[in-house]
Amino acid sequence: MAFTIQTASQELLTPLLQKAKEEGLSFALDDVNMIFKRFPDGFLVGCLDGLPICMAAVIRPVAKKCFVGLYYVEKEFRHLGYGHQLWDAVMKYVGTSACTLDCKTEQLEWFKQFGFKLAHRNIRYKLRRNDFELIEDPSIRPLDQVDFAQLLDFDSKVVSTERRDFLHKWLQRHHTLVYYDNNYVRGYGTIRQCNDGYQVGPLLAENREIAHKLFVNLIQKPDSQAHIFLDVPENNPSALVLMEFLRMQKSSISVRMSLNNATIIESSMIYGVATFTVS
Repeated sequence: MAFTIQTASQELLTPLLQKAKEEGLSFALDDVNMIFKRFPDGFLVGCLDGLPICMAAVIRPVAKKCFVGLYYVEKEFRHLGYGHQLWDAVMKYVGTSACTLDCKTEQLEWFKQFGFKLAHRNIRYKLRRNDFELIEDPSIRPLDQVDFAQLLDFDSKVVSTERRDFLHKWLQRHHTLVYYDNNYVRGYGTIRQCNDGYQVGPLLAENREIAHKLFVNLIQKPDSQAHIFLDVPENNPSALVLMEFLRMQKSSISVRMSLNNATIIESSMIYGVATFTVS
């Protein structure tokens, strides 16, 4: 039986995504499809006699930086060496580039053997009942009332890189609110429907008060009974205080790891990330 590794097409990727979803892997298909369109060369699949059995994403938004995610092998083909061959191809592609990934806490030691180091934990919070009232503030505006260049400048300062194409498509696709005060963007957030409710993210703000206002106004969109999720970097203490104030419950924990001296973003203004899928 011939095993080959190649750049994924949508046709090869789709059945693997569906199977991974059925096994309970936590990712949004809509997120993956959007990122695939932006980075069509960033997904690898392993095929056995032409049939896809494993996959991984290696997204390179800028030169010498990459993010690894969506590492998955079909259950019946595990422990047969195919996953290791795919991982070897991933690491070869990464090379000396600064690299980050998110994984489950139980996978920590496995990734350490390849040189990855623990950066920080991420916590998924869940709001079971939305009974917050709209916060009236003239600084909170819809996306179309704010200059995108100013929003991009704010985002770039927070995440230490420009992500113009990704951000433009992401914000246009999802419900977005911007905190615009004294002719400056001081925060923004989005909300979108996910498998089990609604996901807020990214949620970026200069301080906890702005993040609070944006979050509460974003969650006015879903039904009050819908579950709301927010993925928070644990190394932002202000975000953790906000989660406690909002009475949100911890749902799950993942780990951010880094390789080749990858810079970990200073997260004092990150109250929620866009997606752990391939973020």
